Amino acid sequence: MERCEELQRIIDGYVAKRLSENLNETLVNLTDCIKENKYEFTDDCIGIISPTYNWGLPSIVKEFLERTEFHTSYLYLISTYGTTPGASDAQARRLIKGKVSAFYSVKMPC
Repeated sequence: MERCEELQRIIDGYVAKRLSENLNETLVNLTDCIKENKYEFTDDCIGIISPTYNWGLPSIVKEFLERTEFHTSYLYLISTYGTTPGASDAQARRLIKGKVSAFYSVKMPC
């Protein structure tokens, strides 16, 4: 299980890095935002990439989304998963009050 979780972190980082490079966007790490107490973001387009754990979002991601304000016309979430993205889209929509424009999922090879 630990090996799979480590692989999940690598894949999430890979997906985020590739996406930011291809879109020429800035990559922001969620844990850095929490350490710096940064919970407000403004941009034309904002994306969130998260793993799926136990059919949903990890608790650190849920807590972050609950506290964060997003000022954007397009907010999307990408959920990486092993068997199913579960309810991660519904959880994200509920936590950020339905402001998600699009939800995508990426199946990991584990």
